[in-house]
Amino acid sequence: MRPSTGRILFMFVALLAALLVFLWWSDIILVKKCEAHGGVWDAEARVCRIALPPIHGTWT
Repeated sequence: MRPSTGRILFMFVALLAALLVFLWWSDIILVKKCEAHGGVWDAEARVCRIALPPIHGTWT
């Protein structure tokens, strides 16, 4: 007996939902993008800390 199309579709949607929940919970995509731009991921605040170089010269 082969599985019905509805059951396969339901399993696919459930797997996709679980993947999205995992990615949201783990912040893995945001962490990778932060590291790629030279930042440090602050997990408690869920922000990327990027050190800015000092500005040389004056704004007069």
